[in-house]
Amino acid sequence: MEPYIKELQQLQELHLPHCGTAMTQDPSLVAVALSLLLLQLAAAATGDACQGFPGLPGRDGRDGRDGTPGGPGPTGPPGTSEMTYTEYQELRERLTSDILSDPRLGVMSTDTDNTCPQNLPTAASCKEIYDCNPNSPSGYYWRDSSPPELMYCAMNLTHCGNTTGGWTRVAVIDMKSPKGTCPSPLVTIASPRSCSPTSEAGCSSVSFSTFGVPFTKVCGRAIGYQYHSVDAFGALAGLGSSIDDPYVDGLSITYDTPRQHLWTYAAGHAESGNPGAQNCPCADATGAEPPSFVGDHYFCESANVGGTEDQWYADDPLWDGDGCATGNTCCDPPTLPWFNRMIDPPSTADIELRLCRDEPANLEDVSVELFELYVY
Repeated sequence: MEPYIKELQQLQELHLPHCGTAMTQDPSLVAVALSLLLLQLAAAATGDACQGFPGLPGRDGRDGRDGTPGGPGPTGPPGTSEMTYTEYQELRERLTSDILSDPRLGVMSTDTDNTCPQNLPTAASCKEIYDCNPNSPSGYYWRDSSPPELMYCAMNLTHCGNTTGGWTRVAVIDMKSPKGTCPSPLVTIASPRSCSPTSEAGCSSVSFSTFGVPFTKVCGRAIGYQYHSVDAFGALAGLGSSIDDPYVDGLSITYDTPRQHLWTYAAGHAESGNPGAQNCPCADATGAEPPSFVGDHYFCESANVGGTEDQWYADDPLWDGDGCATGNTCCDPPTLPWFNRMIDPPSTADIELRLCRDEPANLEDVSVELFELYVY
């Protein structure tokens, strides 16, 4: 309740020159919500939120000057308003948004055909929340589990096809945030601050729970970096071409057992020049093609403009769609760095992120700075 007390007190103490409403003195979240609702209903009924709502009394004016003996002093000037009407509206909208997105209040429903309860204390998925109230804001909600736990719901994704709301976030790595950490067994790279696999050749795996929510769509994005001479799909010649092999220098996203492919983010040797199997297929006609189970469900990019240097290429992040050389089509996909897949049949399986390379870290490496994954 603490986050709302200050705003509640501000609303209670307002004196508005044109509009105001008497707020309840009970500092509870439900009371605040009901007070706001009453104001909204009045506005809908009258067409003017100000009509019929007198302002609260202003503060006492300043004391007047001392009067002459035997008589009172002149009246002081009137009290002044602490907020304009515009400021009041902004405060009310912010408080309403906070209340609606607060998981302690449950999921507020505006459903009118009785397909949803009027208040959901918990929900099985973000899709259920969105179906009950498409106006629900993005944020954390209680998931229907034992014990209940919080899940993050995205209600306004614009990179995931025709479905914008009702996505449940199942994975996030954000090393751009000072509080970001690398999940085990990934290791932290100081500069550029990101997560890389362990030092040996092969793959380092991280598994993300989907909360047991049945899903048919997966959407996500990744931003990363390359070190030295990564080989994109040229690694196939050394370590095999099955989905269980380190078939790529980059990121492999899969689900279920046995593994089913969702998306691959490949890191090529160079943007141009040094033609050979180590480059991205989109950067060079001789670049190795992905294995058949990948198909066209991949992005590939390089940060190296040519040559081979013993360094992290921190100035050109991978898979962001920027920095490609002339004639290089790796930056052409319009949704970069976002991917979007549909699967059939539906699954409740965990999703696995693997960071892979076919040589040890002193010869080549790939890291991830930002990774988000949503299911629907």
